[in-house]
Amino acid sequence: MFDIEAQKQICNVTLQADLDSQAHPNKILRDLAVKLNAAFSKTQDLDEILLAVLVGITSGEGLGFNRACLIKADSEAQCLTGICGLGPADQEEAFQIWHEISNNQLNIFDILDSLREGFYKSPHPSNELARKVRVPLADHNHVLVRSVKERRAILVDKNSVERGSIELLDLFGVDQVAVAPLIGDEQDPFGVIVADNFVSKKVVTPDTLQVLELFAEFASLAVNKARMLAALERQVQQLNELNKELEEKKHMLVKVERQAALGQMADQLVHSIRNPVTTIGGTARFLFNKLEDPGFKAKADILVSECRRLEKVLRQIEDFSVDIALNQEAVRITPLVIRSLALLRSEMEDCGIKLTTILPDYELMVSADRLKLQEAVVNLLKNAMEAMPEGGLLTVSVARCNGNVEIKIVDTGLGMARAHLRRADQPFFTTKSQSMGLGLSLAKRTIEKHGGALSLTRNKVGGTAVTIMLPLVHPYGNP
Repeated sequence: MFDIEAQKQICNVTLQADLDSQAHPNKILRDLAVKLNAAFSKTQDLDEILLAVLVGITSGEGLGFNRACLIKADSEAQCLTGICGLGPADQEEAFQIWHEISNNQLNIFDILDSLREGFYKSPHPSNELARKVRVPLADHNHVLVRSVKERRAILVDKNSVERGSIELLDLFGVDQVAVAPLIGDEQDPFGVIVADNFVSKKVVTPDTLQVLELFAEFASLAVNKARMLAALERQVQQLNELNKELEEKKHMLVKVERQAALGQMADQLVHSIRNPVTTIGGTARFLFNKLEDPGFKAKADILVSECRRLEKVLRQIEDFSVDIALNQEAVRITPLVIRSLALLRSEMEDCGIKLTTILPDYELMVSADRLKLQEAVVNLLKNAMEAMPEGGLLTVSVARCNGNVEIKIVDTGLGMARAHLRRADQPFFTTKSQSMGLGLSLAKRTIEKHGGALSLTRNKVGGTAVTIMLPLVHPYGNP
């Protein structure tokens, strides 16, 4: 608590500043406009600009009101709603604030910096007071609405005839309040400022009201600029999002067209090569069965095996060129993975590959074409095995992941270069001399046809991890 004499001295200094501002209202407004314009130029944030406006109205360097509240027009709710207020809670806090400003010689920028953090969320009584105001915009005779609609400042006292005047005075606990509009677009008014002198009891004169109105017009320019910039930023963001979506669709269209062209080419290729290959293979098998000379028989066997390889490649190309038709049913993932591994168990042993499985003790079900999904999993397992020709560790895991089932196949091979990793799932891309590069592409297409996703990543310790994500039929429990 300060002593009475100190309080009187501070109050006298404040009242003298008020008298000086009345004597030179134009100079005060001009100086304040220059200072706040410097503050406005540092930010495009509407909240900071509004805070600067409140500081300008209540600071000694500014208009010198004891308290100011922002009442904003809510276009959705169609009402004027109190947002925030700035000023002391009572006389004691007012003297403390004035004493601190005087002793530390704080200017308007110092005050503004001290208030930025958490101002709008503060439970201070001035904020709480402002938030009690709520007036329908349809109430055209209400004093706050009239100020907004008529774009003029209004002095509210006990003689005011506008609706809501007495209620406003009672709410603020004063005999006078000054109301000035923050002018926005005609179809979208911004709101009003309500200011009073509840501590000093200084009378608001017509000159003071005019200065407040002029200041509110100046503040409206900054507010509207911030609103326009915010609207422009939203439009730019929307345009960026639309542009991104357009680019994605363009890439998707190019990909579809490229795959369609590849499919047509593959289809023609299959028809052109299949008959000769079948003929050569049949002849080679006939010769193998008829020949008795071991040397010729061995050469015929080579022809037979190479024809089988060509026929396998042709089947892959044919599968790629034909759209996948799914015969979906409820499929348990863990048994499907176990069956897929069983098909390759002997090959793993021959290649010196050790297998580790991490499988859940609960059922995970997806809607899938059992045969096509298993074929995709087998293809991915074979790719992992081929990456470890000298042996290694193959880890296969199944788990629930955010409403999906995750199947992960991890090998300890040499891994893939980053550039190759990005292209690995593209049709006909391969780093293997004995491959057409369709296995991974076909597997990815099958997974995506099931509404899932397939991704490849490099392991930190070497090798590649293939992750399959498929939507669960029962994501929150067992079927």
